[in-house]
Amino acid sequence: MQIDNIIWHWKKSAKRKHIALHVDDGGALEVRTPIRTSQRRIEALIMEKRAWIERSVSMQQQRIHPKLPAYQSCGKLYLYGVAYDYEVASALKSSVLVADQKILIKTPSQEAFEKVLKDWYKQKTKQIVQESLDDLKVKLSTTYKAVGYRYYKRRLGSCDSNNNLMFNSLLAVHKKEHIRYVVAHELAHIKEKNHSVKFYAEGERILQGFKNLHKEMRA
Repeated sequence: MQIDNIIWHWKKSAKRKHIALHVDDGGALEVRTPIRTSQRRIEALIMEKRAWIERSVSMQQQRIHPKLPAYQSCGKLYLYGVAYDYEVASALKSSVLVADQKILIKTPSQEAFEKVLKDWYKQKTKQIVQESLDDLKVKLSTTYKAVGYRYYKRRLGSCDSNNNLMFNSLLAVHKKEHIRYVVAHELAHIKEKNHSVKFYAEGERILQGFKNLHKEMRA
């Protein structure tokens, strides 16, 4: 549906009691309502919240999300916050080459495309995460136990009750300073398990500018 250049999707639920506006990762507006909500009421709310909607859509469209593209012969990828045009070429052996602001993905089949990218991003992520860990761990009184990597859809990292760290294997799409922030975030959880005032103080102690980087990642 569309009203005054704002495209929106309607999701009704018998369990919902109130109207909610949600802008997803792709910048699409979803309106979640009780079943008997009228379209006129929704459109009035959209116009009332227009400034917030346009701002949220713009931010989501500019935000870099840790997500692999579906197979295409060419497109765009991010590496350390920089956008690259990529092309796919057929080859017996898989590889990813970066040169002249372009990425060449060599793969024997469409089916191998995702695995090639996953392996490449994981390697790049491990490299910058390990560099950050080596630099920041000197600030810790108690260290972490193990470090792992996993393909999360949304989560960037985690620290469990035993101080084992886990990072999103696609972190390498983000700027290096933002990856460094994610590492500091999980290191701060070693001492402070929740997101209290003490947690943010610990994060700032580990990494100068922690609070500003936190705002940038959430913008």
